[in-house]
Amino acid sequence: MTMPARFLASCLLSLLLSSLLFNEAHADAPLPAPAKTVFNSNNNRFQLISDPALGSKVIDQKNKNKVLWTSPSWFRLAFISDDGEYAVTVYDGLNLIPQDYSDDLIMLSFWQHGKLLQKVRLKEIAPGKHLLRKTASHYAWGHFRGIDEENKFVLERIDGKLLYFDLRTGKMSGN
Repeated sequence: MTMPARFLASCLLSLLLSSLLFNEAHADAPLPAPAKTVFNSNNNRFQLISDPALGSKVIDQKNKNKVLWTSPSWFRLAFISDDGEYAVTVYDGLNLIPQDYSDDLIMLSFWQHGKLLQKVRLKEIAPGKHLLRKTASHYAWGHFRGIDEENKFVLERIDGKLLYFDLRTGKMSGN
């Protein structure tokens, strides 16, 4: 499969997963209990395996499942770069935040080889209540799109605006 075709297939899979998670959370249904989850890089070489009892690890599937790095934390949703070096973990409530939210709520965490690089707070993503949509019991802010072909993490705010973050720094960047 060519690189553009792999990226397109990966994007479609990410959109499907995000859509399923977004639709479930958007309906204000309780999220499933923590359980073992597996996330693949876009090129399917690396896996981030997250277990509530064991923490998380990134493995290289082409190198006899060699463990590249670990974290003691469990993640409901995570994205791993095509080199296995970087990961982005997201807010446990996914696209819904509590009605009594704090602007300092951590929405994204950027990691390099298991070390925290950067935290991104709600106020950086949605600087104002007008950028949120009230649901039955929460506020919806948008959804996570994943890692694009330029190694930027992409999310879409509820107003449709796309925000891009550099995987290497966790800082917001241009498109």
